Amino acid sequence: MNGVVDADAPGLAPEGDVFQREIMQRSTEEAEAEYRRAEQFFLERYGVDFSAVEAVDGIKTVDDLSLDTRGFMLAPERNYRVYTIAGMDVPVEGWEVRDGGWAVMVGDGGATLHGEWGGSEGTEVPGGSMFGFGDYNIDTGAGNEPILIHYQSSAPIVPTETGVQAFSCELMYEEWGIGLANGVILPPEDLRDGTVHHTVRNVLAFPGS
Repeated sequence: MNGVVDADAPGLAPEGDVFQREIMQRSTEEAEAEYRRAEQFFLERYGVDFSAVEAVDGIKTVDDLSLDTRGFMLAPERNYRVYTIAGMDVPVEGWEVRDGGWAVMVGDGGATLHGEWGGSEGTEVPGGSMFGFGDYNIDTGAGNEPILIHYQSSAPIVPTETGVQAFSCELMYEEWGIGLANGVILPPEDLRDGTVHHTVRNVLAFPGS
């Protein structure tokens, strides 16, 4: 990712319904089922149960954790693209990666997470952390089927003093099986003209172990 966007532009555009309906081409029932899968993942992996919580303006809140039930779609202006895939002829300009799903955001007070990741005693994460559940939909060009790769956070993305954030996601792809995505998010660079440069580098590998 190397997009230059307006400084106040949202990173995770609140257009999850557009991603589910137009990009993933899911029906309303299919999108709702996928959301339930996300809730179940957040419960099992991190011990956060949103299922019995009523949404207020689309947001469910448990302690200092929030989940936008409408989902997200990564803003296309972020210019997320894949440039190399083994065995495939990817053009020099790359293929666009459409990215969307659901994300849990940790408020300023931080949180103690349980589940498979945090354990019975719980593991604390600071405010500003997040974890997600979604899909990479790689546009391979007109007339071609997209590459659809499901991802889910192996661990929370945690802010650091330097502003550099590492992330790791489990991957699931019908053709290649179970994989792993490891990447880094660099601090946004202020270009002093009202725009910001965002940099992410992400490597996907199959198998994941």
